[in-house]
Amino acid sequence: MSNTKEAIISVDNVSVFYDGKQSKVPAIEEVSLEIEQGEFVCLVGPSGCGKSTLLKIIAGYIQPSQGKVFMKEEEISQADWRRGVVFQSPTLYPWLTVRKNIEYGPKVRKVSKEECAKLSTYYLNEVGLTDFADHHPYELSGGMKQRVSLARALANQPEIILMDEPFSALDAITRVKMQDFLREMWQKNNQTILLITHDIDEALALGTKVAIMSKNPGKIEKIIDVDYSNKIMMDSNYEFENDTAYIHDKSEILKMISE
Repeated sequence: MSNTKEAIISVDNVSVFYDGKQSKVPAIEEVSLEIEQGEFVCLVGPSGCGKSTLLKIIAGYIQPSQGKVFMKEEEISQADWRRGVVFQSPTLYPWLTVRKNIEYGPKVRKVSKEECAKLSTYYLNEVGLTDFADHHPYELSGGMKQRVSLARALANQPEIILMDEPFSALDAITRVKMQDFLREMWQKNNQTILLITHDIDEALALGTKVAIMSKNPGKIEKIIDVDYSNKIMMDSNYEFENDTAYIHDKSEILKMISE
C-alpha cells in the first residue's frame, strides 16, 4: 500500500498481561501494527496466540497493560461506533426484526427516524435481504444472520470493521459465498477491514495484507502484502489455489504458524 495513505489504526508496542496464580501471564507482547484507509488486513496465528485479544483492544473493549492504540492519532480508551465489530456468532437481538436490528446502532446515536429507515433499506439491499426485512433472526440461516450482522455494523457507517472469525461456524459452501460477498462489499464501499481467521486460505483470498502472529505470548512475526483478492475480482477464471505465488505464501505462513 502507498505510504501516503492515512493510518486509521496504529497499534504501538502493545502488551497484555493477565493475572496468573504466581505471576503475570502475557497474552500478547510488544505488538505494533498499522491499518491504512481501504486496507483489508487479515490476522492469522495459532489458537491462543492473542488474536481476539488484539481485536478487543482495537475495538476499545479492553485496555492494554503496556503500549497504546490510536485511531487517527486519538488514543482508544473505550468502544466507539466508528469501529464496527462482527463476531463469530451473530449477536442479533432476537426480539427485533432484521430491519430493526440494522437500525439499532443509528437509533442509539440519535439519527433521525427517516435516516434510519434510509440506512436500513440501503443495507438490506446491499446484503440481499430486502425480502427478509420483517423476519426475526430465528427465521434466518447462519449465513443470512451473518449478513445481517455485517449490515448492522455497516449501517453505523464506521471507519473500520473488525471481524473475529465471522465465518468459522458456517458450512464450506456458505463460507465461500460469504467470502465473495465480503470481498465485493469491501471493494464497492472502499471499506477498511481487520479480519481475524484461523484459515490461511481465507486470509490470502481476502486480504491485502496478512499479519502472522506467533504462539503465546502473541507477537506479530511478519506482515506480507498480497493481491489475490483483486485478481479474483478482475478475472472470474482465476484459480488462486494454483498460483505458484499463492502456494509459496501459504506454505510460508503455515510453516511460521506451525513453528
